[in-house]
Amino acid sequence: MKKIVAGLLLMTFLLSGCSQDNKSFSEMVDAKKNKDVRSPSPSIWIPSGASESAQTEPAASETAQSKSSKWLTFEDGSEFDSCYLEYPDFGKYPNFPGISVGYFFDADGNKRNFLFDAFGKVRHIFDKDIYVASGFYDGMCLTNTGRMAGADGTLFWPVELSSDDVIIRYAKDDELPILWTVRREDSILGTKVVFTAWVKDEATSSLKVYFQFDTSQEEFEGMNADDIYKTMTENSGRFTYSGNGVYRIKPLSYSDRIVFESVYKGTSEASSKYFLEYSGGHGTILYLSVRNANLETLPGWNNIMSHRSGYPQMREGLIFMDAQTNEANARYYPAGFYDVNLNCVIDLSQYDIVPISYNDPCFMNGYAVLQMRNPDGVPFWGVLKKDGTWSAEPQKGTVRYVFPTADGVLISTRDENAETFQTYLQDGTLLSGWENNEFSGPYGYASEGWEVCDGYLYTNLSGHIAKIASDGSYEYLS
Repeated sequence: MKKIVAGLLLMTFLLSGCSQDNKSFSEMVDAKKNKDVRSPSPSIWIPSGASESAQTEPAASETAQSKSSKWLTFEDGSEFDSCYLEYPDFGKYPNFPGISVGYFFDADGNKRNFLFDAFGKVRHIFDKDIYVASGFYDGMCLTNTGRMAGADGTLFWPVELSSDDVIIRYAKDDELPILWTVRREDSILGTKVVFTAWVKDEATSSLKVYFQFDTSQEEFEGMNADDIYKTMTENSGRFTYSGNGVYRIKPLSYSDRIVFESVYKGTSEASSKYFLEYSGGHGTILYLSVRNANLETLPGWNNIMSHRSGYPQMREGLIFMDAQTNEANARYYPAGFYDVNLNCVIDLSQYDIVPISYNDPCFMNGYAVLQMRNPDGVPFWGVLKKDGTWSAEPQKGTVRYVFPTADGVLISTRDENAETFQTYLQDGTLLSGWENNEFSGPYGYASEGWEVCDGYLYTNLSGHIAKIASDGSYEYLS
């Protein structure tokens, strides 16, 4: 049995509504019955080594649901109550066009992962000691055993990987499912650690090498390869995705040194693919820079320090910041949204913008939800459009969650005195029938545990799985 990083061995989850690290698991979502939610049959790739039973898709007659029954059902057709979409270690999941990962608690209080398809049929329920540690892509998912599982739950080791490989990450990065492994190679001349990215070969339906690098490269100069191997195989959180083909690696557990690798480096695409990098924070100065996939810092982005405690994101080509260059004749960048060339696109310097949890504002579907304070410290929120005008004028309240819909956003606010939640559309419309509905996961802009598919948002709401339309109407699927 293959070893897996310790970070995948312990799956941590918190109670709904509690703030948590953006790499922890979420919890519960809400659901509704009396709907027939048929979807196209998912296209399942059967990887080498998987059980043939994973190839069997449910017939239409088996998957058609009565309008009086819930959507998610057991093999015998009985309804599946109190189940939730999983928040794996990384990525945003689920995978509604195909197979998704859920969980429930059995009669003994054990957390149990299960796989269900686009028709709402439960394909497999895992034993209580097997946890799913990724989304389900290309016919498989990663488990805490270090092996993959097929749609019928059969555990297997992909035949294309060697016995020396250790899987450290399986995720959909920019819509491409990528499986990352590391292995150590010892010779009389020294030891090196080889990182390999594997993807599905469409022609052969097997895994092929997509990208590879190793610790003999100059980026790792002066580091101990044995220590790097131990760090990578003991903590998956040290290998993360920054976007646009760039990966952020913290090779040594006892050092703050960061290494970046780009799958596009040296290609014609690299110069036009950007990612936001930050260093410091957590009580120290937070430095910001924008780099391309050649790992080159864009002009003007050297030595820019943030004045804020929140962490910015680059979405839809814009970054919110309030910063200056850290030098004698400092250049100032007042609060607002900036493009990658440091042009201020939307000036917000007249407002006191505060983070939503640890998130600074960002755009989703052309809308940015702002949390603000008036001069007397009273909280207000509003929704900004990319032309700088208000979609929802500022009003009193504290934002807890922001989720995207197919073409807008949902804003969940909390009345601190009454401890109740209210939900709004991007134009400020208060939704009826949402009283006390609460999204799951960490406060702030949604990063995990949701997907927009075929015009609907699927996520966890008040303890169940929910399907939510752009106008705020929703149905419970469990």
